[in-house]
Amino acid sequence: MIETYFEQCNTLENPNANKGKRFLFKAIYYFSIILGIVLLFAIFSLPIIPKDASWQQVVVNVLIWLLMPASLFLGAFFAKKALNAINPIFDYVLNGKDFYILRILDNSKRKKYLQINVSQMSAMGKISLNSYRRYSADPNIKKIYALTNSQNEDNIYYLLYTDSGNKKLLHFEPNQECIMHLRRAIGRDIVSKD
Repeated sequence: MIETYFEQCNTLENPNANKGKRFLFKAIYYFSIILGIVLLFAIFSLPIIPKDASWQQVVVNVLIWLLMPASLFLGAFFAKKALNAINPIFDYVLNGKDFYILRILDNSKRKKYLQINVSQMSAMGKISLNSYRRYSADPNIKKIYALTNSQNEDNIYYLLYTDSGNKKLLHFEPNQECIMHLRRAIGRDIVSKD
């Protein structure tokens, strides 16, 4: 088996796609952060407990004042998660016997999304083939997606592999060089043509 290294960055062809959604989630994120900080300062600077309040009213007031900034920070967290999911970017890295898929967050952080040993791979091909329909119809096979453009079916390949005894079907967009390096690393041809 030949030790090989290959890396492919898979980005969306149109960087302006989903621009409105990105703007909306960024606005929600920053608005939630700023409003949460303002409410935190208000909690510590304004009197939140009336002088003649019972202990139940004190508990309710404190909980309300603490839950408002916490909910805003939680909203900012989920807005950031949604922002990262809008235009995914994936790197496909083949390093020796391991095939890694890394997800790029905020155009700065790379996070490992998936790791497959080439010995676990059993079939690969375009999703337009009959073999893909057979694999995707099986309810016991888990489907995993590492795509930037799910509309362009000509560039989407499937990769069937076994992980801890479970079959998984990866959908990804490799270029021809990536497929060639995968064939070389595996040592046998698993690319379907039917």
